Amino acid sequence: MFESELTQLLGAGAGHHLYALAHNRDPRPVQVGRRNSSMGAQHAIGRGAHSPAGSTSRC
Repeated sequence: MFESELTQLLGAGAGHHLYALAHNRDPRPVQVGRRNSSMGAQHAIGRGAHSPAGSTSRC
């Protein structure tokens, strides 16, 4: 797919960015020594003080 096609479909910013990433061009610096954590560990669904048994539904 050509860059012009991507920019027509996605807009100028997203089209240029996606085309560059697809061709292994990423100007962002590489961060070394930083440990990645999973998003699931940070944003767990269903964890915390809420319990389904204690909730009441009002219809």
